[in-house]
Amino acid sequence: MFSVIMAGGSGTRFWPFSRSERPKQLLDITGKGPMVVDTCERLLPVSGYDEMIIILGESHREETERLFSGRDIHILAEPVGRNTAPCIGLGALYARYLGCHGPMAFLPADHFIGNPKAFTASI
Repeated sequence: MFSVIMAGGSGTRFWPFSRSERPKQLLDITGKGPMVVDTCERLLPVSGYDEMIIILGESHREETERLFSGRDIHILAEPVGRNTAPCIGLGALYARYLGCHGPMAFLPADHFIGNPKAFTASI
């Protein structure tokens, strides 16, 4: 199953902890590493890294590529953020381009999940 991780937040709602150059999805809030990494690791029982697509703002591409160095994960940067619907559309089109013909999951990169096993079992 392909998973599209929406990581395009600009870091304004979690101020003063996050800023535009370091949004919430790149912070270690839970002690498990950056939230985007925690999200992807939580999805490994249902999606391999090669079936994960992270969509983010161009200004966060380099840091995200560094976080996932050595993993076969797809990272796409939106030239301009346009909220959730275009992100979902881009993710669906890219998953289809990669060969996805089945179900897809669309997940935010910055949500805390208290019971990861129950979460992945529900997917």
